[in-house]
Amino acid sequence: MKFKFKEILISLLCVFLLFAFVGCGDSSEETAGDTETTEATEDVSTNIILTGGELGDYGKQMSLGEDFIGYFVPAGEYIVTNTCDSAVQVTVFKDSTYTEDGIEYPEMGEQRPAVISPGESADISIGDGEYISLSADEGEIELVAK
Repeated sequence: MKFKFKEILISLLCVFLLFAFVGCGDSSEETAGDTETTEATEDVSTNIILTGGELGDYGKQMSLGEDFIGYFVPAGEYIVTNTCDSAVQVTVFKDSTYTEDGIEYPEMGEQRPAVISPGESADISIGDGEYISLSADEGEIELVAK
């Protein structure tokens, strides 16, 4: 009986290690054709996940008095859902600045900042030349094009 228990334990350990190194359900592997299609069409009908503190596909490191990440997603109307455990403020800025009292600030977009509670959603409009900033480095949001 001990021998079978040892075999089962070793098998389970192997399966666990396989998932740890390969990933369970990870769809990040794309064929060359998939990558070319995505880059060529810039299809905003797919969901976009933005994680605070990570550049990802849309993030750009920026600095105006302090360092932050601006997320340059395609212009459009989105439903934004907070997928993390704490509230996140989503602010839309123009890719331009203004100076007040010798300090440079990012210029606000037309969209008012939205504070989104965990699991809640808000409508966001992002114009050409605008980007999103998240208030929480550990926050995560999902954008779905309308």
